[in-house]
Amino acid sequence: MVIPRYLFRNILGAIAAFVLMTVFRESAEREALGFALIP
Repeated sequence: MVIPRYLFRNILGAIAAFVLMTVFRESAEREALGFALIP
């Protein structure tokens, strides 16, 4: 099965965006926890 290049790029872009969002959300939550722990 041949995947069109633009479709492949869109899938890769979606995966990259999802990974970046997940990492950013986790780091943001970690920073929020850190700020909450600092009196």
